Amino acid sequence: IIVPPKEAIIMDEYGQHLHGMIGPYNEGFPLALACEGEGGDPSPAVRWWRDAELLDDSYYITPQGFARNELLLSSLRRTDLLTKLTCQVSNSNLTEPVTSSVIIDMNLKPTDVRITSMYRPISVERFTEIVCVASGARPPAQISWWLDGEKLTSRITESTVRDENLTVSSLLFGPTKHDNQRNLSCRGDNPQVPDSVLEDTWILDIHFPPQLSVKVDKESAIQEGDSINMTCVVQANPPIVELEWLKDSQSLGPTSKKSTRSRILHISNVTSEHKGRYQCVATNSEGKSVSEPVLLKVQYVPRCVSVRSSIYGVGQTESVSVACEVDASPSTVSFTWALDGAKILSTEQYSSNGSHSVATISPRSPKDYGLLMCWASNAVGRQREPCTFRIIPAGPPEEPRNCLISNRTTHCLVLECEMGHDGGLTQLFQLEIFGTDSDKFLSNVTAHSAPKFTVCSLPSRESLVLIVYSLNNKGRSKQITMHVSSTESNEAEEEDSGALEALVGVLIGALAVLILLAATVTLLVCLQRKKRSKKGRAYPDEEKSDPQLSKECKEPCVASSYGPDIIPEKSFYRERSSSLINVIEVEQGINPSSAQSDPSSRKYREYDAFSYPEGPGIHATPKKLSMLQTEEESKETDLQSIVETPLISSIHPTLHQWPNSKKETTIRMSTPV
Repeated sequence: IIVPPKEAIIMDEYGQHLHGMIGPYNEGFPLALACEGEGGDPSPAVRWWRDAELLDDSYYITPQGFARNELLLSSLRRTDLLTKLTCQVSNSNLTEPVTSSVIIDMNLKPTDVRITSMYRPISVERFTEIVCVASGARPPAQISWWLDGEKLTSRITESTVRDENLTVSSLLFGPTKHDNQRNLSCRGDNPQVPDSVLEDTWILDIHFPPQLSVKVDKESAIQEGDSINMTCVVQANPPIVELEWLKDSQSLGPTSKKSTRSRILHISNVTSEHKGRYQCVATNSEGKSVSEPVLLKVQYVPRCVSVRSSIYGVGQTESVSVACEVDASPSTVSFTWALDGAKILSTEQYSSNGSHSVATISPRSPKDYGLLMCWASNAVGRQREPCTFRIIPAGPPEEPRNCLISNRTTHCLVLECEMGHDGGLTQLFQLEIFGTDSDKFLSNVTAHSAPKFTVCSLPSRESLVLIVYSLNNKGRSKQITMHVSSTESNEAEEEDSGALEALVGVLIGALAVLILLAATVTLLVCLQRKKRSKKGRAYPDEEKSDPQLSKECKEPCVASSYGPDIIPEKSFYRERSSSLINVIEVEQGINPSSAQSDPSSRKYREYDAFSYPEGPGIHATPKKLSMLQTEEESKETDLQSIVETPLISSIHPTLHQWPNSKKETTIRMSTPV
């Protein structure tokens, strides 16, 4: 009788029963499993299968009577992930075998770690994003950033995609110039799997402006005559394209390409003129930089500083102080004084303070005059050329020379001369001016620093005598006499000035006359208006005016209550025309029988008795008939006597024969077209 086995039991190396998903087991590590068959008669066979592949069919019977098969996978591979292993137990082909299965879960190493950002130079102190991606790890890898073995912990962001076993890390990197040529690494690993680290590395190319310094090849004191080299030490990426040297912030000129490469400034035969602050300036694509200044000190023997005076005039009973000042490096100096190169002055005859010394000279005999010399010495050596001063007996100064009048106007002049020797003493310059015509003393001017004189308030059109001389405590020089006569140009200038003043006076007078005339005309107009107003009140029919006769006054005119009647137009014009003819006929002795019945003829008869005032007036009728006293008075007063009449063609020609009893008046007839 065949008894089938009851169960297939899978165990790990520690005897733990396994089923379903087992692990995770690390990639590359061994895996040991055992399977035992329980029960069955005869004893069953135990086999291991991977899917349909037979892995192991060797088994043995344990002392407890179980059939056992031990499976050993020496190194798990990535392909073993989620592999199904089946243990099969059977003792007959007549019955179904008993099976048990497990699925392998694994921890995988990352297969790739790579910086995906494009490799390029990075400018110093400018933040740049760098991205790294790790793939293939299970679970997804962890990424870390390293700079020359030092882990970076700031400005890092990380994300994962589990389905694809991807990890993405981003680093915001702000380098310094010291990071140039350092290694930046991205590391990806699975912490569960030992030795699973992969990394990608950049050698950083950091661009930065030039970093400069100046080095002098000679450390000891530099003296005149030495030769030195100054080197501009440059740290720059990319390399510099331009180099320039400065001395006391002033450019020493453009440098050649060879000098740009060597970066050396060579100075041969150094002099005191080379002392100062030196800098180098370099430029690359990142910018322009200037080094810190280096002070170049040059030691040299003393030399004279320019003096105020080199000639001193001294009397035999007088004393004079002579100052000697030198320039030296180092500035600690000692002085020696000598007269005519042989007579050395004692230390009691002079005093010293730093680079300044003062000697007191008191001549008592002719031997005490001559050439006074001053030497100074320092650590470098003795002064090569002494400072020299001439001590001479004091006397009057020399007269001024080459005197010239540089500017002359009607009332002023400017005189300039060259000074002569001052006689060893401080001198003054004197100018005296006399008038030749009046024989009077006009002016006296003193100049202190130079013989230059400016004199004004001089009489015009008068010749002058100028006397110039110098003087000091010992007396005065010979005098220089100059004669200056009046010129036609000065007279013309004065005449032009008088003509201009006369023209201004004429213009002011004309303006005053115009203002007075305007005031007079305004007064006359006002008086005329008052007369016209009084005359208007004498009209007998002023209150009988017909309403039909009122007419809007569109032009400047007299108010209707004081002026003559305003006669309307329309057909009434023709009636007025015939009435006017009748009135004129009456004036000429014609019997106007028909005119007596016309009511309008009364108004025109009033003109027969109308007497014109002395001034012109304004009278309105249907059309305008201008009556002006004279053409000149019209222009001066701008006043008219206006009579509005019918059309000119309807006025009788006898109108020109106005009665002689009235004031003779010029009549202008004006009718609109």
